[in-house]
Amino acid sequence: MRDNLPTFELENVVVLGVSRDDTDTLSRWRAELELPYNLLSDADSEVMASYGVLNIPFGGNKSSARMTRSHFVINEDGLLDDIQYSVSPAESIQKAAEFFTD
Repeated sequence: MRDNLPTFELENVVVLGVSRDDTDTLSRWRAELELPYNLLSDADSEVMASYGVLNIPFGGNKSSARMTRSHFVINEDGLLDDIQYSVSPAESIQKAAEFFTD
């Protein structure tokens, strides 16, 4: 992400990461990895559920759910311009960068 950040900044893109980890954990992780973007906590999994990336096993509940790694490009009008499901971190960055440079 760090290498591609100028591509996103040129397009006035705000990059956010979302995780089920708590805010303290995310703060430490962001500092440790020197991430140039904010990480948001979705501890109750509501955001992930609303985007359809929360996979709850049969007979399970949200606490046993797994997340499908995904990325979403949301434009300034709040509309989804690009959706990528089941992408690795590297693929996600590459596909997002391609979206803005094509």
